[in-house]
Amino acid sequence: MKYATRFVALVAVLALAGCGPHPRASVKGKVTVAGKGPLTGGAIQFVLDSDPTQIAGGVIHADGSYEVLDAPVGECKVLIDNEHLQKGGKMQGPMVPGYLAGGAKAAPAGATSKMGTSPKGLEVPPGTGEPVGANGLKYMKINHEFAVADRTPLKATVNRGDNAGVNFEVK
Repeated sequence: MKYATRFVALVAVLALAGCGPHPRASVKGKVTVAGKGPLTGGAIQFVLDSDPTQIAGGVIHADGSYEVLDAPVGECKVLIDNEHLQKGGKMQGPMVPGYLAGGAKAAPAGATSKMGTSPKGLEVPPGTGEPVGANGLKYMKINHEFAVADRTPLKATVNRGDNAGVNFEVK
């Protein structure tokens, strides 16, 4: 019996040894709009197909370039959104069911109505945010399906090595 207990403990330790954090890699590329040149600003996210809780994102610059430093390795859905650049638009980011932009877990239903205001220390003083249009960032109309995880046609295989030149075209 003593040996059976040790065996079970050894198997448990070995099983847990393989359950570390998911591997990550850097991805760089450009986003273009069909027939219109680069997408002049926005947000990009990589969502792992096999585990949608594995999400990483970055900013699309005015020249259409982006870099995501910690994208999950494997087959990913790619989400692209720029609605926050539209005049009066709200910064929402790409839509992953149950998650907010950047991979943060969404608050439970009704939880935000209890808060009322931002927690102390998280308020953004008026006039300190970067205005829309700063640094050449400007809104370009693209199909909303690129921002929805269940509908985006964009996919990428993120490898452990070099992931430069991973380019996307939106409409």
